[in-house]
Amino acid sequence: MRIGIIGPSKIEYVEEINPEARKIIAETAKITAKSNNEIAITPDKGSVSEFFAQEFIKNKGKKVWEVLQRKRNQREKDGEVLVISVPFSTSF
Repeated sequence: MRIGIIGPSKIEYVEEINPEARKIIAETAKITAKSNNEIAITPDKGSVSEFFAQEFIKNKGKKVWEVLQRKRNQREKDGEVLVISVPFSTSF
């Protein structure tokens, strides 16, 4: 199964609301990694989804996919809004 982690909430904003946020997210990522499922994220530097993916990988998670929107000119030409999935990279 592929589990979607949506955002993009900046981790620092979430920590303002709950100072235990990193700990909770890290534990959730660890549990998810042990479930042997894949995750899909919307990449955003400094986001909850990026932190989740890093923790997921650190805990030997199976596979992470980034969901990216097509380039604007491709969307206009095709007349459709699609997303593409690519393997996760820590350098986005």
